[in-house]
This record gives sequence, C-alpha cells and structure tokens, in this order.
Amino acid sequence: MKQYPEQWKKSAVEFVSGGLAGFIEVALLHPLDLVKTRLQLQTKPTKPSDPDHYNGIVDCFRKLRQTEGILSFWKGNLPPLIVETPTKSVRFTTFHYCKKIFSVGQQPNLLAYMGSGYIAGTVESFVVCPFEVVKVTLQADLSRATVAPSAWQMVKKIVQEEGIFTKRGIYRGLGATIHVHNIYCGIYLGLFYRLKDIFPVYEARIHNTLVTLGLGIATSSCACFFNIPFDVVKSRIQAPQPKNIKYHNTFQSIKVVYNEEGWKSLYKGLGAKLLRLGPGGAIVIFIFEFVDNYLSSMFLENQ
Repeated sequence: MKQYPEQWKKSAVEFVSGGLAGFIEVALLHPLDLVKTRLQLQTKPTKPSDPDHYNGIVDCFRKLRQTEGILSFWKGNLPPLIVETPTKSVRFTTFHYCKKIFSVGQQPNLLAYMGSGYIAGTVESFVVCPFEVVKVTLQADLSRATVAPSAWQMVKKIVQEEGIFTKRGIYRGLGATIHVHNIYCGIYLGLFYRLKDIFPVYEARIHNTLVTLGLGIATSSCACFFNIPFDVVKSRIQAPQPKNIKYHNTFQSIKVVYNEEGWKSLYKGLGAKLLRLGPGGAIVIFIFEFVDNYLSSMFLENQ
C-alpha cells in the first residue's frame, strides 16, 4: 500500500475538517446572514410602515415572513452551502501551512498567527467571491421564495448577461471580498490560537470545550467590528445596481456611503453579523478542532 508523507495526510485532515465545519455552520445560521444583507442594502429609510424597510433584526424577520414567506429565510443558501466546504477547507489548510512557515519550528507568536490568518482570508476570497455575488443577488430579491429564481438560474443569468470580471460580472466586488475575509481571518484566527496557547489544558473535556466555544465567540465577534464597513460596501457592490453604477469599488463605495448616509451606515447589519458570526465562529472552530483531532488520531502517526 502506498505511503503518503505525514504532511500530506495532515493537510488532507485539515481540509476535510474545515469543510465539514463550514457546511454545518452555514446550514444552522444562514437566516441571520440574510437579515444582515437586507439591513446593509438599505439606504435612507422610507416610511417605517413600508414592508421593504426594516427597523432592526426582529422587524426584518417579521416582514420577511409576512411578505415573502418563511422559506425566504433561506434565500440564497445554496451558494454558501456549496462553497463553504471548500472555503473553510482552504482557510484552515492555508492557515496551518503558513503558521508553520512563519513560526520556523518555534511556538508561533501573535504576529505569526495573524499573518497566517490574513493570507488564508485572502486566498479563500478568490474561491468565495462568485458565490457571494449569487447569494447577495438572491437575497436582494424581494419576491416570495417560491417564485424567486434558483441559484443556478442566477449564475447563468449573471455570466451570460454580464460576464465574469466586468463591473457587473460574477466576480464583482472581489476587492471588498478580500478585505472582508483577510481582516476577519487575521483577527479571528490570530487572536483565537494565541489565546488558546495561553489557556491551560484542563483534565475535564467540558472545560476545554467551553474555552474553545468562548474564545471562538469572543474572537469572531471582535473581528466583525473591524471588517463590517467592508462587508457593507461588498453587499452594495454585489447587489443588483441601476444602469448607472453607483458603487464601483471598495474605497469609492465607502466614500459614497459615508457622504450620503453618515459613518453609522458603514456599520449597518452589525447586530445581525455578530449574532451570525459570533456563534458561527465558535461552531466552526469547535467542529474543526474536534474533527481534526479525531481524524488525526486515526490516520496520523504519533498522535
């Protein structure tokens, strides 16, 4: 039987562990991502009674159910379900590979962890961007979920009518996507693994689980505060725009939102994002660590 190098097997274990973690996280928390996107796409409000105006997270859920049906909570869920498996796989495989390079055989420090996370977030952005475009386009659709176009129909429509790397193409908003992911991963993974090194390993498994979940929530939530402005403009760029494009690129869009709506608008959807990515960060890191340890014990030597 052919023997593969331990590093190859370790990368394969990390790839599988990350993919499973990403899939489960999206399946559980997608409705909050939809609400975040709808809040971010709102410009200056019309009348509060308008069914297309959302006055916060709870009001958004209520109006979505009333006007678009309960199935609307999962609008655009297919693209992230498909892409989160390879995305999280790429994230954790790249992160742990870069961590070994930056630490040069020593215990990684905060800078090594954050740099590895930054690179991992940049790499995964190229995988996730077209799926994000399809997801945001579907989430911006105000029609009932039963008559809204499918993800595949939307992919064909965008590619055939707009192309791939054009301003309206399937890769629109790539710059903003890169900023969203590398800032998030740099802070989230950097802080999590550095703090994990500081905490002791307890004899009781439940204590270690609580530490992992607590650190996952705290570090993921912290990262959200730093990347939310880029997330807002990413949603604006990737959502359908009128004939005269208003949001062209990352920093031009930040300037437009700031000038027209004020600095607070750059933090639209922060509450929903925290509810989505706080627990989401804990779920992803917990499942990854659990599956990674389990598979490592089965397939890797000296485990």
